[in-house]
Amino acid sequence: SEHQLENRVSIHPFKENTASFYNAIDWLVMATKAETFGMVTIESLACGTPVLGSSAGGTPEILNNEQGGFLFETQNSNDLAKKIDLICENQTELDSSALKAMAEEYDHHIVCEMIEKAFEI
Repeated sequence: SEHQLENRVSIHPFKENTASFYNAIDWLVMATKAETFGMVTIESLACGTPVLGSSAGGTPEILNNEQGGFLFETQNSNDLAKKIDLICENQTELDSSALKAMAEEYDHHIVCEMIEKAFEI
């Protein structure tokens, strides 16, 4: 409210049904310093919602060369703002079925099988 953003920013309490949140937004901004295995990014893609994420940690790999959204330079608020403007000005949309397919690569059954195979267990 201090910056008069009430009509542009919403803060919601914890929800059990995260799909309803992802389906209600156009883009997810994942502005963390780094995510090793970004479950929130994967959940967003699984709902067909593109992600603007930090170019550190596992996010670049999950977004697969920006096929699942865009990347901004980590801890660079100017680059983050530029990417948000780009998305808003161009009304950027990505194919939700392609995003959902990207998320399937991270299905827990597939990931567990890969780990078991790698460790021969």
